[in-house]
Amino acid sequence: MKINKTFEKFLGGAMFAVVGYCAFSNLKSTIKADMEFVENASTEVKSKDAKRYKRIVESINAGKVVNNSELWKKEVQLMRDSLYIDSIAKTNYAKGAQMVRDSIKNLSKIK
Repeated sequence: MKINKTFEKFLGGAMFAVVGYCAFSNLKSTIKADMEFVENASTEVKSKDAKRYKRIVESINAGKVVNNSELWKKEVQLMRDSLYIDSIAKTNYAKGAQMVRDSIKNLSKIK
C-alpha cells in the first residue's frame, strides 16, 4: 500500500510537471509571437506614419497605454485605413481636376 501511494504521488507529480512544461512552452511561444508582431507593426507604422509612431511611443513612455500587440494591431489598422482614405481622396481629386481641364479644353473648341 505504501508503494502504491508513493507511486501515485510520483505519477501525479510527473503529470503535473509535464502539463506545466507544456503550458509554459505554449505561453513562451505566444509571447514570442506577440513580440515579433509588435516589432513588425511598430516598424511599419514608423516607416509609413512617423507622427503616429511618435505619438504612440510617447503615450507608452508616459504610461498612458500598455505596449502590447492589441495596441499595435489597432494602430496599424487605423493607419492603413487613413492611408486608404487619403489614397481615394487623392485619386478622386485628380479625376476631378482632369474633368475640369477636359471641360475647359472642350469649351475652347466650341468657341
